[in-house]
Amino acid sequence: MSDFKENVATFARKFVPSYRFIRTHESTLGNSHELQTELNHHSIKVLNWNIAKNNFEKTWFKDFYQILRQNQPDLIFFQEVRMGVGVEQIIGFTNLSWAYAPNFIDAHHQTYSGILTAANISPLTKKAIVTKHYEPFVNTPKVSLIRAC
Repeated sequence: MSDFKENVATFARKFVPSYRFIRTHESTLGNSHELQTELNHHSIKVLNWNIAKNNFEKTWFKDFYQILRQNQPDLIFFQEVRMGVGVEQIIGFTNLSWAYAPNFIDAHHQTYSGILTAANISPLTKKAIVTKHYEPFVNTPKVSLIRAC
């Protein structure tokens, strides 16, 4: 089985060279609004979704807007989010405060990849932590986002 993993890793490196990915610093991007200051402690709705970098796909947007309309989550946690370098607003997040922690920049596509949190309340603080552990195959760092509300 280890031979199989090694062959897959070698094959992946041929098509996704590590120099394509630029490590980012421990920083966050985001937008904060003056929103309510606390959640309803009787009913908190959470959306947690590993979107596998599909947020540029029209079908993903359709599904996402449907979930937003039907469930109106208070907190949103996304993993593997792509964001264009220089983006300051995210469609669908105009009434939410959000924070984005990229773990690398894809130099070829000029996009960040990382994690995003959004809420209908304003954050007290936010911090990105880039770990010493790396993703397999592309050798990019993992990132965590701490956001206190």
